[in-house]
Amino acid sequence: MLERIQRFFSHARYITLGMMDGGLATLSVVTAAYFTSIESTTALIRVLLGVAIGISASNFSGAYLAEQAEINKDRRKIERSMGLKSGHLQHTLLGYQLRKKVIIRALTNSGAAFLGVLISILPLLFFPYYSGIFGSILVSMGLLFLLGVYLGHYNKTDLFLNGVKVLLIALLVLVVNVLISYV
Repeated sequence: MLERIQRFFSHARYITLGMMDGGLATLSVVTAAYFTSIESTTALIRVLLGVAIGISASNFSGAYLAEQAEINKDRRKIERSMGLKSGHLQHTLLGYQLRKKVIIRALTNSGAAFLGVLISILPLLFFPYYSGIFGSILVSMGLLFLLGVYLGHYNKTDLFLNGVKVLLIALLVLVVNVLISYV
């Protein structure tokens, strides 16, 4: 059990990054929808699911490529320290474990982004359009605040202050979207 908890926290960065992407993207789209002619809950949910797919694909590919580069760099460093040719450890158990780690991190990041959108759109599924919009904004902001609190716990810093910092980012996104709608 302890090993599972440690494994979960080793992916905490990817979960947090992904969910923040999903929450902020949903906040942006829902705010924009409020100020445009989109007045269909079904259309808005379809747009948001498209956003979730796009963010998930972006997060997967970005995390995969970045992690693969880091893992390859680490593997080459190990190979040099052992006096081996570059790529020698690639087809060993170590190479397999490193590739598995890359895929798990990429899937974690992309899945968390998708989940961030799904959590944020829940009010749209249960309330009339405008109530759903405001509910979605509140859920997105609440999710982002909780992610900030979690980061404070993870970094052993002030929980509330970290929550407020992330909430300020969400408010900035909200304000910018509102200002853009008046242009």
